[in-house]
Amino acid sequence: MKVVIMKAALSDRTLIENLLQLYVYDFTEYTDASIDENGVYQIMPDFESY
Repeated sequence: MKVVIMKAALSDRTLIENLLQLYVYDFTEYTDASIDENGVYQIMPDFESY
């Protein structure tokens, strides 16, 4: 399998936000993260920095 690493573009933001939902879900076993009234986890407060 060939793995390619590339810088994410601004157009990838929604994709990354959606993938982060799965990431946070996986860690709810170890954290106190919970979904909001819309059924999603809060995005990291410093998400814009990345």
